[in-house]
Formats: sequence, C-alpha cells, structure tokens
Amino acid sequence: MTDSFRFEGRAEVGSLLGILFSKLDYLDYHTDVGEGATRVVGFHGRSNGIEFEEYLVLSFDEQHRIRHAVVAVRGMSGLALIFSTIGPDLLRMHHSRWGAGLARFGLPIITRAVVAMERWLLPLAEPNRDRA
Repeated sequence: MTDSFRFEGRAEVGSLLGILFSKLDYLDYHTDVGEGATRVVGFHGRSNGIEFEEYLVLSFDEQHRIRHAVVAVRGMSGLALIFSTIGPDLLRMHHSRWGAGLARFGLPIITRAVVAMERWLLPLAEPNRDRA
C-alpha cells in the first residue's frame, strides 16, 4: 500500500485486514502457486462497484507463520479505491482525526480522477486501437 511504513505483528495486520474486509463487496480466491517457504496467492475483488485483482507474495517461517507479505493490486482504480476507503479509518485508528478528515475529503477526489483516467484516457494508448 505504501513504502512509508509497515504493518508488523498480528495486532497491526489484523486491524488492517479487519478494516479492509469491512470495505469489500466481495473477494474471491483464484490462484495459489509456489514451493517451499514462498507462495503467491491471487484474488478477484470488488469495492464500491470497482473491480480489482490482488496478489499476495507470502514468505513463511519454520513454524509456517507468515514472516513477510507483499501486496500488489492490479487496476489503478482498484488500488486508489482501496487506499481511499481504508486510509481514513487507518488514520483515525492511529489517532489522527485531522488526517482522517483530510483523507476522507481528498482521497475520493483522487480515486475518481484515477478511475476516469483508467477508463477513458489509458485506452487511447492501446497499440491495436482502431485509429479511425
């Protein structure tokens, strides 16, 4: 979600996942590949009507607990939406009411701009697009 900080430990990750799952319309598991202590798990999801794909790269320790996880979301609109829906709650949870209010106001504007760009502008760059 960000390189600014990490979620560490069961409590922090649990809080993040609780907020995230409360904002999703659905999340369907579709892929699990890997070997040894590393797996990649894929999901299709939707939140507020915007579809996205999410992939988790998971590394496990000797006790089969998650040691490290990297999350990738495909669909710029989906990533922007996820951040705009969980961002205010994360900020409020960590005692930043001012930041939560700012995020609740500003992030939906950014999300709408990203959705519009992905829907109408980026398709113009398709290599096989009919130019007529």
